Amino acid sequence: RKSFYSSESKEDARKQAEAWKIEREVALRTGIGFADQQKTFSEWADRWLETYKNPSVTENTYRGTYELYVEKHLKPYFGSADLSSIRPADIQQFYASKKNLSESSLHKIALCLNGIFETAIDNDLCYKNPARKANFISTYKKHQKQAYTEEQYHAICRLYRKSTPALILSLETGLRPGELCGLRWEDIKDGVLYVKRSIAVSRTELGYEIRPPKWDSYRAIPLSVKARNALRRLQNSDVYVMPAKENTPYTPRTWAKIVQRLMTRINQENPDIPILSPHELRHSFGTRLRRRGVDIYTIQKVMGHKDIKITSETYVHSEIDVLKKAMKV
Repeated sequence: RKSFYSSESKEDARKQAEAWKIEREVALRTGIGFADQQKTFSEWADRWLETYKNPSVTENTYRGTYELYVEKHLKPYFGSADLSSIRPADIQQFYASKKNLSESSLHKIALCLNGIFETAIDNDLCYKNPARKANFISTYKKHQKQAYTEEQYHAICRLYRKSTPALILSLETGLRPGELCGLRWEDIKDGVLYVKRSIAVSRTELGYEIRPPKWDSYRAIPLSVKARNALRRLQNSDVYVMPAKENTPYTPRTWAKIVQRLMTRINQENPDIPILSPHELRHSFGTRLRRRGVDIYTIQKVMGHKDIKITSETYVHSEIDVLKKAMKV
């Protein structure tokens, strides 16, 4: 539904409406967009972020997905171009210039592009979405996550179980960094760790916010003997298992810095033990489960993956050590 007004007469308003319908029909048949009011891509992209995305998603998602890709990739390329003048060929050329990005990044860019143009259509700024049928190909070579071998894992547990209990706890539970930072003593009962929350970096005065686990992956993880021993060494009277200060958790960003520092020291003392990131410590846990013959459905549940496809693509792979042992058998 669309309204037309005229200070002259109803007949003049009807003529405006008829002219508008003709323009739409021409656009439909020719594929050439039209605009009731001129807007550059950048102007509408900013409005889209502010009106449609910022109020409806978490701060981390807004900053890390929408704002980041619009500011870093879309606005520098399309910038001052008239929103209604952008054609499918322009979108295709843009994707060709970004083929070095990962498939995941290109998907996020496509999400932004389609959102920008679809809402522009709703607001009569253009008629067609030129990004709707665009295709992209990624030539990016995915970084293979490292995982500790059994020998490396046992070496860390043997040599550093007392000095790095938080590191051991991460290796023995596979918690995401935010989940580990948000772990409270009340979440541990009868030898089971319950994942109930996650900590995320925030622009608020506190500097962090408490959120549900990613994908709402609330779950229970039975604790190994090594994990229980690590918890005993972390025992204190605070609310959080790993407090930055009283009643205040670490953020994933701070935890990553701590891990980097600990891993660097360990690597300097034992060059055979590689430096892993917090996510690779989590990956080591999942890999060890798979090596022990745990089925991927159980691994999915313990790791908190949203989709079994993620688990199978990550952990059903040919590790050379595992293959060697299998060939000997």
